[in-house]
Amino acid sequence: MTSQYNLDLPENVHNLMFVVFGRSRMQGFIVFDYSSVYPEFLEMLLPYIREKARLSMRKAQLKDF
Repeated sequence: MTSQYNLDLPENVHNLMFVVFGRSRMQGFIVFDYSSVYPEFLEMLLPYIREKARLSMRKAQLKDF
C-alpha cells in the first residue's frame, strides 16, 4: 500500500476481503507509471516546499466508518 512505501518492513494488509465482499471500489495509480515526468514534477514542487508557508496539508478523519 502507498502508506507503507517508506517503511523498512511493510505491514500486511488487513481486512482486504471486506473490500471484496462489500463490493467496495479501491482505486489508485502506480507511481512508477509517471517516472518519466518526475524531474518536471520536482521543478514544479520544490519551490513550494522551500516556502513552507505556501504548502499545507488537509486531513480528514472519519470515525466509525
